[in-house]
Amino acid sequence: MNIGIAAMLLPLKYLIAALFVQVCIVGWMVVSALMPLVNGTPLVMNAIPVDPRDLMRGDYVRLAYDMQTIEIDSSIATDFQKEQRLRYGEVVYVTYQDNGDTVIATGVYTSMPTGKAFLRARSQRGVTIRRSSKSEWDRTVRLDYGIEEYYTDSETAKQIEKTIRDGKTIQVHCMVAEDGLMRIRALSTDAH
Repeated sequence: MNIGIAAMLLPLKYLIAALFVQVCIVGWMVVSALMPLVNGTPLVMNAIPVDPRDLMRGDYVRLAYDMQTIEIDSSIATDFQKEQRLRYGEVVYVTYQDNGDTVIATGVYTSMPTGKAFLRARSQRGVTIRRSSKSEWDRTVRLDYGIEEYYTDSETAKQIEKTIRDGKTIQVHCMVAEDGLMRIRALSTDAH
């Protein structure tokens, strides 16, 4: 009789172990997504809001930043080759200078820079960068930083809509982790 009970408990142990592993994986995903908010470096960026509404996801603000489009010229440091192919979604690192009211890109790298503050971004499109090209298209990188959408309640969305109609600038208060990952902490207007 003891052998029968032990045989029944063995699959139960595997089931409990499998559930534990799944809970740990989900927990790690949540914690890693929130880490920039806990121990990140504050950064404020100006954004141009667009006001969509998604029936499945609720109210959100689509945000665009000046640093989403960077022209690779002599003022931008880079580790790119003479011709550098960037695939759609490829990770790049953008070094920046925070001037208080504006954030300016100072470099774009395919490998993580050392000794400089940087942001992690992904290429919005596949492109071959040709540094010597006279065409702006061949020297322009379009990037997503992972902070282009801000979900909010309907009351806050109405306030943001009014801000858009009034032509005010939206300031995005972010936290930047050591690996360049960014998370939005809050939004404010230039009137505050």
